[in-house]
Amino acid sequence: MTHATDNIQALIAVSAPRQARILCRRYGLPLPARHASWLADHELELDADELRHEREESAILNTKRL
Repeated sequence: MTHATDNIQALIAVSAPRQARILCRRYGLPLPARHASWLADHELELDADELRHEREESAILNTKRL
């Protein structure tokens, strides 16, 4: 594992579950079990908020690429 991957995994470990999921998706890393468990318990509550958050993040990333 590279130093960068170690840093990303450390960031994921201390991130909130939704942010951890976004980071894991972006970097192709597995979601830690504690985050996956929390997300499974709260999935219905988070769907709308998660979609909004992901849209906002996508818009920010697209703006940075320009």
